[in-house]
Amino acid sequence: MDVAIPSVTVPSVAVAPVGATPKATNDSALPLPVLPPTLNLERPIELPIADDRPLRIRHAGPQTAHAIVYLHGMCGDSKGADPWSDLATQYGTLIVVRADEPCLDRPGYKWPKDLTAIQARIDRALRTVKDLRNGVLDAEHPTLIGYSQGAYRAEQLIGQFPGRYLRTILGGPPTPPSYEALKSAVAVAVLGGELENHQHMLDGTTDLIAHGLHAHFFLLPRVHHGSYGPEGRRILAQALTFVFDGQRP
Repeated sequence: MDVAIPSVTVPSVAVAPVGATPKATNDSALPLPVLPPTLNLERPIELPIADDRPLRIRHAGPQTAHAIVYLHGMCGDSKGADPWSDLATQYGTLIVVRADEPCLDRPGYKWPKDLTAIQARIDRALRTVKDLRNGVLDAEHPTLIGYSQGAYRAEQLIGQFPGRYLRTILGGPPTPPSYEALKSAVAVAVLGGELENHQHMLDGTTDLIAHGLHAHFFLLPRVHHGSYGPEGRRILAQALTFVFDGQRP
């Protein structure tokens, strides 16, 4: 069962809907906000944060004020979204918030259990990037993308703060997507590797659909857990189109 997917609108700045080219309809139309001329729109950048781990950002242009927050996997690659970051910027500025609890048995960082602490770091990241973009960022209703442990924390955040995150993409979640946690979302995409155990992801997605959520399971071909695989870019393009435009592949 599908439901209507509301467009992303940001009343505080003059922007076109996500993915659209802005047009002036009359002489009194407000001008587009102006991004700083030094802002790099061509590739992901690192942004140091005082007393925190740096953010990794791929900026959208001035026509898109939406924000997309990415949570990487446990002890995983915080640059894992780089190969498809340009696709994300068609819908919003991609902000990678890095986990901050050191992994004791291997390099990297994992996510703590304290959801309030994670949300506080996300809020700080959104405020920081909004300031960097001269206010051209909706910090109130970002899309949330997570992979593995990051997907699990993303689902928990949506359940903990209902109405804050309306769209989500959950890659390789370790548990079946939960309707109780995700019922406030308007669109949920779930991604699983062909060579990993993905039955629980498929079953959970089926349950979301049975409850009336706009949800879809996307199979990542020829890949185990821990990577988006050789066709990750194609599948992410489909998942982004699904959660933002409501189109199934």
